[in-house]
Order: sequence, then C-alpha cells, then structure tokens
Amino acid sequence: MGCQGSRTELSEEERILLRQEAQLNYGSHNCKIVDFCHHKYSAGFEVNAEQWRDIVSYLSLNVENTAYSPKAADFFASFKGHDGKLPLRHLLVLGAMISQGSAKDKAKLLFETRDPMDTKELHRAEIHALVADMVEISVNKLTILRGAGTEITEEKWNNYVKLLNEYKEKATIHIVQTFLGEKKKAEKKTEDKKEEKKEEKKEEKKEDGKKEEKHEEVKKVEAKVEEVKEVKPKEQISLQDFLKVFDDEDNGTLLTPHGIRLLVLSHRPPPAKVVAADVLKGKSGKSEKKVEVTVEVSGEHHHRHRHHHHEGETHETHETHEIHEVHDHHEGHDKDHEHKDHEHKDHEHKDHKDKKSSSSSSSSSSSSSSDEEKKKAKAAKAAEHLHEGAKEEAHS
Repeated sequence: MGCQGSRTELSEEERILLRQEAQLNYGSHNCKIVDFCHHKYSAGFEVNAEQWRDIVSYLSLNVENTAYSPKAADFFASFKGHDGKLPLRHLLVLGAMISQGSAKDKAKLLFETRDPMDTKELHRAEIHALVADMVEISVNKLTILRGAGTEITEEKWNNYVKLLNEYKEKATIHIVQTFLGEKKKAEKKTEDKKEEKKEEKKEEKKEDGKKEEKHEEVKKVEAKVEEVKEVKPKEQISLQDFLKVFDDEDNGTLLTPHGIRLLVLSHRPPPAKVVAADVLKGKSGKSEKKVEVTVEVSGEHHHRHRHHHHEGETHETHETHEIHEVHDHHEGHDKDHEHKDHEHKDHEHKDHKDKKSSSSSSSSSSSSSSDEEKKKAKAAKAAEHLHEGAKEEAHS
C-alpha cells in the first residue's frame, strides 16, 4: 500500500504532490525495510549528517534538488533541528507513510514510534501526538515539494496549503477518534441506515397507525443508544485493538499523506447557497422565478446553477403596474369632475324650482285679475242691455 490515488478525480495540486512524493524514492521499498534502515543508522532518536548519508545510500533516496524534484533538499532541511540533526521519529513516520506495505504493517510501525518501551499500549494523548505528526507532514512538509516551473501558480498553491491548514485540526480529531475505534466507517453507517429503513418500511406495511409510531420511536431510541456507545471516548488502546481498526480498508487510506489531505478537505462546509424569490409581484399575479447561486469555495470550481426570471414577465408586470397607476390617476380626476357636475346640477335644479315657483305665482295673480275684468265687462254689457231695453219701452 503506497501513495494510492483517490477514487475521485485528482485535483491539480494532488497530482503534483503525488508525483513529487514518488520522486523521493521511498515508494521503491517496503515499509519494514525503511523502518529497519532508519533504526540501524541512528542514535538517541536522532540522525546526524553521516548517518543520514548512510540511510540515503542504503535506500537510494533522492534528497538533492534536481530538475524533476526541485525542492527535495528544502523538504528534508525542514526536518532539521538547530543542531543540524534530523529527528528519528519524524523520519520513521514519513517513511511508513510513503513506502510500500499493507495497512496493518504501516499501522504497527507508526504505533511503535510512540511506544519505544514496547508496552503495546498507547494513551489517547500519545495517539493524538502520532496523528498530529502525520497531519503536519502531510499538510506542511510534503507541500514544500512544489517547485518553480510547475503548472500551477504560486498564489494558487499557497491558497491550497492555507486551505489545508484551516481544516487540519478538525481532521486531526477525526483521525484520532478513528484510530481509537470511536468512529465507524461513514459508508458502513449509510448502508446500515439504508438497511434499517428497508426493514422499517416492511414493518410499516404490516402495522397500523399507532403501532407504526411506536415502532419508529423505539428505532430512534435504539439509534441514539448505539450512537452514544459509538462515540464513548477511550483513554487508551492496545496494539491489537489498534490494528483491528484497519480491518476496514478505508481507514487504511488515513495512513497515507494523500488520504489525510483528502480527509482534511472533506471538513470544509458545503458551498453556500443564496436564494432570492418572489422579489417582484405585479397585479398580473406573475412573479420572478427563484435565482439559485452556488458560490465557489476556496478556488475550487463547483457547479453553478442559475434560474433566470422571464424578462417578458417582469416587463409585463411592470407595465401593467404603470397602466394601473395611470388608470387610477384618471379615474380620480373623473370622479372629481363628476362630483363637481353633480353639485352644479343640484344648483341648477334648485334655480329651476325657484323660477317655476315664481312663475306659477305670477300666472295665478294675472288670471285672478283677468277674471275680475271679465266680470266687469259682463256687468257692463248687462247694464247696457237693460238700458237699451228701457229706451225701447219708453219709445213705444
């Protein structure tokens, strides 16, 4: 088990790192040989300059800057202390992680770097220290190997390293819990949950409402109990139990720098989503469609999904809104005029009634005077008729 690639497509940064790790030549040897060589040429948990030359010669390591590995010397120099010596423990961790071998062989050698007295047992703090060394080498040491002239800009590379450092603490806790057997494989959990759901569905078909609810509650309680059991912290672990953790092949990827970096990046939050909906609603009842934007996170491209609103709909809504406003405006003016006309008509009607009243009174007065005149004329005629009759009687 060497520097294995991911099942998913490798990023540009990871392709460069895997290529540069291979250039060091640790991958040409089994992890047990690498471990033996470092123990042989060391003293007091340190490796001096002469011993280092022996190790390099024995394993044919590429430790000088070359066209193919322009930062190899800088990489190894980063391990040196103030006295120029290399810490044996860090070299052992590096050698186990990027050489060949099974997951359990690598796990045993890594366990032993923290168990010099061969007690076959480590406390939680020692497991944490081991994982911290592994993460530091994967994130901040091996990333030095990027040299000038590579196909990625320095700014982009620095952003990648910065991103790894941002989430390495969360990944460290995750790996510690895994190594102590406190975490189960995520995929296995998913499969178990799927199986549980299938069983639940079968049971649901057989049970009625109340029994179904009771069954669901029991399942939830059982799941919580199992979860509590799973995350119960351990203060120490034996070598035997430690090796059992790697019966799960996926846990073996955490023994490689590439696998650790992938885990670190997996602790990033999901891409942020911004959703805007029903921003504009006109009297037509139409509205803008939802606009969904998936934000890019830390320079890596994520799928952008955008639903644009129909411009025609928005335009129509806007125009309809304006038309209604104009209509309301004119309607207001019409109402004012109508009100004034109504007042004017009332006034005219009143005047007409007054005129009619005065007219009728004048006509009645004129008719009464006419009657008197007629009476006078009639009386005059009668008198005249009597006078003429009297004359005729006298003449005869």
